[in-house]
Amino acid sequence: MRRIVLFFCAIAVPIAGAVWIHFQNSADRPPVGEAPVADETAAPATTMASPFTERDDLPCFRGGGPLTGQAAPLGPPPMKLVWSHRVPDAGPILAAAAIVGSYAYVADSRGNLSALDLATGNPRWTNTTPDGFESTPLVVGNRVIVGDTVGVVRAIAADTGQSVWTFAASRSIHCSPNISGQTVLLADDSGVIYALEAATGHQLWSAQALDRINSAAAIGPGDWPVAYFCSCDQHVRALSVGDGAVRFDIDAEAICPGSPALVGNRLIFGTGGVRVLCVDAGDGHRLWTFTGAAEENVASEENMVFSSPAVADGLVVVGSRDEKVHALDLKTGVEKWSFKTRGYVDSSPALSSGRVYVASEDRHLYVLDLHTGRRLWQFSADHMFEASPAIAHGVLIIGDHHGMVYCFKPGE
Repeated sequence: MRRIVLFFCAIAVPIAGAVWIHFQNSADRPPVGEAPVADETAAPATTMASPFTERDDLPCFRGGGPLTGQAAPLGPPPMKLVWSHRVPDAGPILAAAAIVGSYAYVADSRGNLSALDLATGNPRWTNTTPDGFESTPLVVGNRVIVGDTVGVVRAIAADTGQSVWTFAASRSIHCSPNISGQTVLLADDSGVIYALEAATGHQLWSAQALDRINSAAAIGPGDWPVAYFCSCDQHVRALSVGDGAVRFDIDAEAICPGSPALVGNRLIFGTGGVRVLCVDAGDGHRLWTFTGAAEENVASEENMVFSSPAVADGLVVVGSRDEKVHALDLKTGVEKWSFKTRGYVDSSPALSSGRVYVASEDRHLYVLDLHTGRRLWQFSADHMFEASPAIAHGVLIIGDHHGMVYCFKPGE
Protein backbone atom coordinates (compact mmCIF):
# COMPACT_ATOMS: atom_id res chain seq x y z
CA MET A 1 0.00 0.00 0.00
CA ARG A 2 1.36 3.40 -0.91
CA ARG A 3 2.36 5.39 2.17
CA ILE A 4 1.15 9.00 2.34
CA VAL A 5 2.92 11.40 4.66
CA LEU A 6 0.81 14.25 6.01
CA PHE A 7 2.54 17.43 7.10
CA PHE A 8 0.91 19.77 9.60
CA CYS A 9 0.51 22.47 6.96
CA ALA A 10 -1.29 20.23 4.47
CA ILE A 11 -5.02 19.75 4.09
CA ALA A 12 -6.09 16.11 3.68
CA VAL A 13 -9.10 15.88 1.40
CA PRO A 14 -10.88 12.48 1.33
CA ILE A 15 -13.10 12.22 -1.73
CA ALA A 16 -14.80 9.15 -3.18
CA GLY A 17 -12.54 6.79 -1.25
CA ALA A 18 -9.30 8.44 -2.35
CA VAL A 19 -7.02 10.65 -0.29
CA TRP A 20 -5.77 13.93 -1.67
CA ILE A 21 -3.16 16.12 -0.06
CA HIS A 22 -3.77 19.64 -1.24
CA PHE A 23 -1.16 22.32 -0.52
CA GLN A 24 -2.61 25.79 -0.75
CA ASN A 25 0.53 27.33 -2.24
CA SER A 26 4.25 26.81 -2.43
CA ALA A 27 4.85 28.74 0.79
CA ASP A 28 2.60 26.34 2.75
CA ARG A 29 4.14 23.06 1.65
CA PRO A 30 7.43 21.21 2.04
CA PRO A 31 9.33 20.76 -1.24
CA VAL A 32 8.29 17.82 -3.39
CA GLY A 33 11.42 18.22 -5.48
CA GLU A 34 14.20 20.69 -5.84
CA ALA A 35 13.45 24.30 -6.62
CA PRO A 36 13.80 25.48 -10.20
CA VAL A 37 17.38 26.13 -11.23
CA ALA A 38 17.99 29.01 -13.61
CA ASP A 39 20.73 28.58 -16.19
CA GLU A 40 22.76 31.79 -15.95
CA THR A 41 24.52 31.00 -19.23
CA ALA A 42 21.30 30.97 -21.23
CA ALA A 43 20.92 33.57 -23.93
CA PRO A 44 18.21 36.21 -23.42
CA ALA A 45 14.89 35.57 -25.10
CA THR A 46 14.56 36.84 -28.65
CA THR A 47 11.65 37.14 -31.02
CA MET A 48 11.62 34.59 -33.84
CA ALA A 49 10.35 35.81 -37.18
CA SER A 50 7.87 33.41 -38.77
CA PRO A 51 5.81 33.43 -41.96
CA PHE A 52 2.97 31.73 -40.04
CA THR A 53 0.37 33.12 -37.68
CA GLU A 54 0.03 32.02 -34.07
CA ARG A 55 -3.48 30.69 -34.61
CA ASP A 56 -2.03 28.03 -36.92
CA ASP A 57 0.40 26.74 -34.28
CA LEU A 58 0.18 23.46 -32.35
CA PRO A 59 2.12 24.50 -29.23
CA CYS A 60 1.57 21.31 -27.20
CA PHE A 61 -0.19 17.93 -27.15
CA ARG A 62 -3.47 18.18 -29.11
CA GLY A 63 -3.10 21.95 -29.20
CA GLY A 64 -3.60 22.30 -25.44
CA GLY A 65 -6.70 23.65 -23.71
CA PRO A 66 -9.54 21.08 -23.83
CA LEU A 67 -7.48 18.51 -25.83
CA THR A 68 -10.21 17.91 -28.42
CA GLY A 69 -7.79 16.64 -31.06
CA GLN A 70 -9.14 19.05 -33.66
CA ALA A 71 -6.30 20.16 -35.92
CA ALA A 72 -5.74 22.97 -38.40
CA PRO A 73 -7.10 22.49 -41.94
CA LEU A 74 -5.17 20.04 -44.11
CA GLY A 75 -5.77 19.26 -47.77
CA PRO A 76 -7.06 15.86 -48.92
CA PRO A 77 -4.88 12.81 -49.57
CA PRO A 78 -2.87 11.39 -51.17
CA MET A 79 -0.12 12.68 -48.92
CA LYS A 80 3.39 13.42 -50.13
CA LEU A 81 6.50 12.75 -48.02
CA VAL A 82 8.34 16.09 -47.96
CA TRP A 83 11.27 15.01 -45.80
CA SER A 84 12.39 12.56 -43.14
CA HIS A 85 15.08 13.11 -40.53
CA ARG A 86 16.68 11.10 -37.75
CA VAL A 87 18.85 12.73 -35.09
CA PRO A 88 22.11 10.75 -34.60
CA ASP A 89 21.63 8.05 -31.94
CA ALA A 90 17.92 8.88 -31.70
CA GLY A 91 15.65 6.72 -29.59
CA PRO A 92 12.02 5.78 -30.17
CA ILE A 93 9.66 8.73 -30.53
CA LEU A 94 6.68 7.98 -28.32
CA ALA A 95 4.80 11.29 -28.34
CA ALA A 96 3.56 13.91 -30.74
CA ALA A 97 5.58 16.89 -31.91
CA ALA A 98 4.76 20.49 -31.09
CA ILE A 99 4.69 22.85 -34.09
CA VAL A 100 5.22 26.58 -33.61
CA GLY A 101 6.28 29.08 -36.25
CA SER A 102 8.72 27.54 -38.70
CA TYR A 103 9.79 24.64 -36.46
CA ALA A 104 8.63 21.27 -35.16
CA TYR A 105 9.82 20.40 -31.66
CA VAL A 106 10.36 16.66 -31.28
CA ALA A 107 11.57 14.72 -28.23
CA ASP A 108 12.79 11.10 -28.17
CA SER A 109 13.37 8.45 -25.52
CA ARG A 110 17.16 8.88 -25.56
CA GLY A 111 17.03 12.46 -24.38
CA ASN A 112 17.16 14.37 -27.67
CA LEU A 113 14.95 17.44 -27.98
CA SER A 114 15.23 18.94 -31.46
CA ALA A 115 13.90 21.97 -33.30
CA LEU A 116 13.44 20.83 -36.91
CA ASP A 117 12.86 23.23 -39.79
CA LEU A 118 9.38 22.58 -41.20
CA ALA A 119 10.51 23.20 -44.78
CA THR A 120 13.63 21.00 -44.82
CA GLY A 121 13.77 18.86 -41.67
CA ASN A 122 17.20 20.26 -40.85
CA PRO A 123 17.74 20.75 -37.11
CA ARG A 124 18.06 24.30 -35.87
CA TRP A 125 19.41 22.78 -32.69
CA THR A 126 19.33 19.56 -30.66
CA ASN A 127 19.52 19.62 -26.87
CA THR A 128 20.62 16.22 -25.55
CA THR A 129 20.24 15.18 -21.92
CA PRO A 130 21.25 11.90 -20.21
CA ASP A 131 17.62 10.89 -19.77
CA GLY A 132 14.80 10.26 -22.19
CA PHE A 133 11.56 12.02 -23.09
CA GLU A 134 8.23 10.25 -23.58
CA SER A 135 5.87 13.22 -23.79
CA THR A 136 5.05 16.14 -26.06
CA PRO A 137 6.85 19.45 -25.44
CA LEU A 138 4.97 22.64 -24.60
CA VAL A 139 6.09 25.79 -26.42
CA VAL A 140 5.20 29.03 -24.66
CA GLY A 141 6.90 32.29 -25.59
CA ASN A 142 10.58 31.46 -26.01
CA ARG A 143 10.37 28.38 -23.77
CA VAL A 144 10.13 24.72 -24.77
CA ILE A 145 9.02 22.86 -21.64
CA VAL A 146 9.07 19.08 -21.24
CA GLY A 147 9.57 16.51 -18.46
CA ASP A 148 12.03 13.60 -18.67
CA THR A 149 12.05 10.00 -17.50
CA VAL A 150 13.96 10.71 -14.29
CA GLY A 151 11.59 13.47 -13.23
CA VAL A 152 13.25 16.68 -14.33
CA VAL A 153 11.09 19.34 -15.98
CA ARG A 154 13.25 21.27 -18.41
CA ALA A 155 12.70 24.66 -20.05
CA ILE A 156 14.82 25.17 -23.15
CA ALA A 157 15.19 28.43 -25.11
CA ALA A 158 13.25 27.95 -28.35
CA ASP A 159 15.67 30.04 -30.38
CA THR A 160 19.01 28.68 -29.12
CA GLY A 161 18.35 25.28 -27.53
CA GLN A 162 20.05 26.39 -24.29
CA SER A 163 18.73 25.48 -20.87
CA VAL A 164 16.68 28.20 -19.15
CA TRP A 165 15.48 26.46 -15.97
CA THR A 166 14.91 23.01 -14.50
CA PHE A 167 12.54 21.73 -11.83
CA ALA A 168 12.92 18.38 -10.04
CA ALA A 169 9.73 16.35 -9.66
CA SER A 170 9.35 13.26 -7.46
CA ARG A 171 9.59 10.60 -10.18
CA SER A 172 9.69 10.06 -13.93
CA ILE A 173 7.33 12.07 -16.13
CA HIS A 174 5.18 10.64 -18.94
CA CYS A 175 2.56 13.40 -18.81
CA SER A 176 2.62 16.07 -21.53
CA PRO A 177 2.38 19.59 -20.08
CA ASN A 178 -0.57 21.86 -20.78
CA ILE A 179 -0.93 25.54 -19.92
CA SER A 180 -3.59 27.95 -18.67
CA GLY A 181 -2.52 31.58 -18.74
CA GLN A 182 1.07 31.34 -17.50
CA THR A 183 0.46 28.27 -15.30
CA VAL A 184 1.98 25.03 -16.59
CA LEU A 185 0.22 21.86 -15.43
CA LEU A 186 1.78 18.39 -15.49
CA ALA A 187 2.13 15.28 -13.31
CA ASP A 188 4.62 12.51 -12.55
CA ASP A 189 4.67 8.76 -12.00
CA SER A 190 4.25 9.11 -8.24
CA GLY A 191 0.89 10.77 -8.85
CA VAL A 192 1.96 14.30 -7.96
CA ILE A 193 0.33 17.07 -9.99
CA TYR A 194 2.37 20.27 -10.30
CA ALA A 195 1.41 23.82 -11.20
CA LEU A 196 4.52 25.73 -12.29
CA GLU A 197 5.13 29.28 -13.41
CA ALA A 198 6.05 29.10 -17.10
CA ALA A 199 8.69 31.82 -17.06
CA THR A 200 10.66 30.60 -14.04
CA GLY A 201 9.59 27.05 -13.12
CA HIS A 202 8.52 28.28 -9.69
CA GLN A 203 6.03 25.88 -8.09
CA LEU A 204 2.63 27.41 -7.39
CA TRP A 205 0.90 24.39 -5.85
CA SER A 206 0.79 20.61 -5.97
CA ALA A 207 -1.70 17.82 -5.28
CA GLN A 208 -1.27 14.08 -4.74
CA ALA A 209 -3.04 11.14 -6.39
CA LEU A 210 -2.46 7.47 -5.49
CA ASP A 211 -0.75 6.21 -8.66
CA ARG A 212 1.04 7.43 -11.76
CA ILE A 213 -0.52 9.97 -14.10
CA ASN A 214 0.24 9.68 -17.82
CA SER A 215 -2.59 12.01 -18.67
CA ALA A 216 -2.15 15.53 -19.90
CA ALA A 217 -4.67 17.87 -18.30
CA ALA A 218 -7.70 18.90 -20.32
CA ILE A 219 -8.32 22.51 -19.32
CA GLY A 220 -11.62 24.35 -19.54
CA PRO A 221 -12.08 28.01 -20.47
CA GLY A 222 -13.23 30.92 -18.33
CA ASP A 223 -12.02 33.12 -15.51
CA TRP A 224 -11.88 30.15 -13.11
CA PRO A 225 -10.55 27.33 -15.30
CA VAL A 226 -10.63 23.70 -14.23
CA ALA A 227 -8.04 21.05 -15.15
CA TYR A 228 -9.09 17.41 -15.59
CA PHE A 229 -6.57 14.58 -15.02
CA CYS A 230 -6.98 10.83 -15.58
CA SER A 231 -4.91 8.51 -13.39
CA CYS A 232 -3.76 4.92 -13.15
CA ASP A 233 -5.39 4.75 -9.69
CA GLN A 234 -8.69 4.46 -11.63
CA HIS A 235 -9.79 7.98 -10.73
CA VAL A 236 -10.51 11.10 -12.76
CA ARG A 237 -10.12 14.40 -10.94
CA ALA A 238 -11.10 17.98 -11.61
CA LEU A 239 -8.89 20.64 -10.00
CA SER A 240 -9.03 24.40 -9.93
CA VAL A 241 -6.12 25.77 -11.97
CA GLY A 242 -5.82 28.73 -9.60
CA ASP A 243 -5.14 26.86 -6.37
CA GLY A 244 -5.48 23.10 -6.95
CA ALA A 245 -8.76 22.81 -5.05
CA VAL A 246 -10.62 19.58 -5.89
CA ARG A 247 -13.88 20.11 -7.80
CA PHE A 248 -14.67 16.41 -8.11
CA ASP A 249 -13.01 12.99 -7.85
CA ILE A 250 -14.73 10.03 -9.52
CA ASP A 251 -13.98 6.31 -9.64
CA ALA A 252 -13.73 5.14 -13.27
CA GLU A 253 -13.55 1.48 -12.16
CA ALA A 254 -10.49 0.81 -14.35
CA ILE A 255 -7.14 2.50 -14.89
CA CYS A 256 -7.21 5.58 -17.11
CA PRO A 257 -3.84 5.78 -18.90
CA GLY A 258 -4.69 8.35 -21.59
CA SER A 259 -5.71 11.99 -21.61
CA PRO A 260 -9.34 13.19 -21.58
CA ALA A 261 -11.08 15.45 -24.06
CA LEU A 262 -13.36 18.26 -22.90
CA VAL A 263 -16.25 19.29 -25.15
CA GLY A 264 -18.76 21.69 -23.64
CA ASN A 265 -20.04 20.03 -20.48
CA ARG A 266 -18.78 16.58 -21.49
CA LEU A 267 -15.49 14.96 -20.47
CA ILE A 268 -14.53 11.86 -22.49
CA PHE A 269 -11.71 9.42 -21.69
CA GLY A 270 -10.65 5.80 -22.21
CA THR A 271 -9.96 3.02 -19.69
CA GLY A 272 -9.26 -0.70 -19.64
CA GLY A 273 -11.67 -3.08 -21.32
CA VAL A 274 -11.83 -0.99 -24.50
CA ARG A 275 -14.10 1.29 -22.50
CA VAL A 276 -14.76 4.91 -23.27
CA LEU A 277 -16.58 6.95 -20.63
CA CYS A 278 -18.38 10.28 -20.91
CA VAL A 279 -19.08 12.20 -17.70
CA ASP A 280 -20.53 15.58 -16.83
CA ALA A 281 -17.65 18.06 -16.58
CA GLY A 282 -19.39 19.91 -13.76
CA ASP A 283 -19.95 17.16 -11.21
CA GLY A 284 -18.52 14.00 -12.79
CA HIS A 285 -21.73 11.98 -13.03
CA ARG A 286 -21.75 9.31 -15.74
CA LEU A 287 -23.51 10.16 -19.02
CA TRP A 288 -22.66 7.05 -21.03
CA THR A 289 -20.21 4.15 -21.30
CA PHE A 290 -19.01 2.35 -24.42
CA THR A 291 -17.53 -1.10 -23.84
CA GLY A 292 -15.77 -2.95 -26.64
CA ALA A 293 -14.47 -5.98 -24.71
CA ALA A 294 -15.98 -8.77 -22.66
CA GLU A 295 -16.31 -7.94 -18.95
CA GLU A 296 -13.83 -10.64 -17.92
CA ASN A 297 -11.16 -9.03 -20.13
CA VAL A 298 -11.49 -5.48 -18.77
CA ALA A 299 -8.10 -5.58 -17.01
CA SER A 300 -6.22 -7.14 -19.94
CA GLU A 301 -3.42 -5.02 -21.41
CA GLU A 302 -4.62 -6.06 -24.86
CA ASN A 303 -7.87 -4.20 -24.18
CA MET A 304 -6.43 -0.98 -22.80
CA VAL A 305 -7.21 2.45 -24.25
CA PHE A 306 -3.96 4.43 -24.14
CA SER A 307 -5.12 6.63 -27.01
CA SER A 308 -6.72 9.98 -26.18
CA PRO A 309 -10.13 10.63 -27.76
CA ALA A 310 -10.63 13.29 -30.42
CA VAL A 311 -14.00 14.95 -30.95
CA ALA A 312 -15.53 16.71 -33.97
CA ASP A 313 -18.84 16.79 -35.84
CA GLY A 314 -20.64 14.96 -33.03
CA LEU A 315 -18.23 12.01 -33.12
CA VAL A 316 -15.68 10.71 -30.60
CA VAL A 317 -12.75 8.96 -32.29
CA VAL A 318 -10.25 6.91 -30.27
CA GLY A 319 -7.72 4.13 -30.80
CA SER A 320 -7.37 1.01 -28.67
CA ARG A 321 -5.22 -2.03 -28.04
CA ASP A 322 -7.93 -4.15 -29.64
CA GLU A 323 -6.16 -2.90 -32.81
CA LYS A 324 -9.13 -0.79 -33.84
CA VAL A 325 -10.06 2.84 -34.26
CA HIS A 326 -13.56 3.42 -32.87
CA ALA A 327 -15.97 6.25 -33.71
CA LEU A 328 -18.75 6.87 -31.18
CA ASP A 329 -21.74 9.18 -31.07
CA LEU A 330 -20.88 12.08 -28.75
CA LYS A 331 -24.40 12.25 -27.26
CA THR A 332 -25.07 8.54 -26.73
CA GLY A 333 -21.78 6.61 -26.95
CA VAL A 334 -23.23 4.32 -29.63
CA GLU A 335 -20.54 3.07 -32.01
CA LYS A 336 -20.91 4.48 -35.53
CA TRP A 337 -17.99 2.66 -37.13
CA SER A 338 -14.68 0.94 -36.39
CA PHE A 339 -11.57 0.48 -38.46
CA LYS A 340 -9.34 -2.60 -37.94
CA THR A 341 -5.56 -2.30 -38.09
CA ARG A 342 -2.95 -5.01 -37.44
CA GLY A 343 -1.41 -3.56 -34.30
CA TYR A 344 -2.10 -1.65 -31.10
CA VAL A 345 -3.45 1.84 -31.70
CA ASP A 346 -1.91 3.81 -28.81
CA SER A 347 -1.63 6.82 -31.14
CA SER A 348 -4.15 9.59 -30.48
CA PRO A 349 -6.11 10.58 -33.60
CA ALA A 350 -5.99 14.08 -35.07
CA LEU A 351 -9.12 15.32 -36.84
CA SER A 352 -8.91 17.76 -39.73
CA SER A 353 -11.19 18.72 -42.61
CA GLY A 354 -13.53 15.75 -42.14
CA ARG A 355 -10.72 13.22 -41.90
CA VAL A 356 -9.05 11.11 -39.20
CA TYR A 357 -5.25 10.94 -39.08
CA VAL A 358 -4.01 8.11 -36.86
CA ALA A 359 -1.09 5.68 -36.65
CA SER A 360 -0.76 2.07 -35.52
CA GLU A 361 1.95 -0.23 -34.27
CA ASP A 362 1.41 -2.13 -37.54
CA ARG A 363 3.82 0.51 -38.99
CA HIS A 364 1.09 2.38 -40.86
CA LEU A 365 -0.15 5.95 -40.81
CA TYR A 366 -3.80 6.02 -41.87
CA VAL A 367 -6.14 8.68 -43.21
CA LEU A 368 -9.80 7.75 -42.71
CA ASP A 369 -13.08 9.43 -43.55
CA LEU A 370 -14.40 10.89 -40.29
CA HIS A 371 -18.05 9.98 -40.92
CA THR A 372 -17.68 6.50 -42.42
CA GLY A 373 -14.29 5.16 -41.31
CA ARG A 374 -13.40 4.39 -44.92
CA ARG A 375 -9.65 4.27 -45.54
CA LEU A 376 -8.59 7.09 -47.84
CA TRP A 377 -4.80 6.66 -47.77
CA GLN A 378 -2.02 4.95 -45.85
CA PHE A 379 1.75 5.15 -45.47
CA SER A 380 3.94 2.21 -44.52
CA ALA A 381 7.10 2.87 -42.46
CA ASP A 382 9.98 0.55 -41.60
CA HIS A 383 9.22 0.78 -37.88
CA MET A 384 6.08 0.92 -35.79
CA PHE A 385 4.25 4.07 -34.72
CA GLU A 386 3.25 4.74 -31.13
CA ALA A 387 3.38 8.53 -31.38
CA SER A 388 0.45 10.68 -32.42
CA PRO A 389 0.36 12.80 -35.59
CA ALA A 390 0.76 16.57 -35.26
CA ILE A 391 -0.90 18.82 -37.87
CA ALA A 392 -0.20 22.53 -38.36
CA HIS A 393 0.84 24.95 -41.10
CA GLY A 394 -0.36 22.59 -43.83
CA VAL A 395 1.88 19.65 -42.86
CA LEU A 396 1.68 16.50 -40.74
CA ILE A 397 4.62 15.51 -38.51
CA ILE A 398 5.03 12.10 -36.87
CA GLY A 399 7.92 10.07 -35.46
CA ASP A 400 8.44 6.28 -35.34
CA HIS A 401 10.08 3.80 -32.98
CA HIS A 402 13.44 4.10 -34.78
CA GLY A 403 13.59 7.84 -34.09
CA MET A 404 12.73 8.82 -37.66
CA VAL A 405 10.63 11.96 -38.07
CA TYR A 406 8.41 12.23 -41.16
CA CYS A 407 6.86 15.34 -42.66
CA PHE A 408 3.91 14.97 -45.04
CA LYS A 409 1.79 17.43 -46.95
CA PRO A 410 -1.13 16.91 -49.32
CA GLY A 411 0.00 15.81 -52.77
CA GLU A 412 -0.04 18.16 -55.71
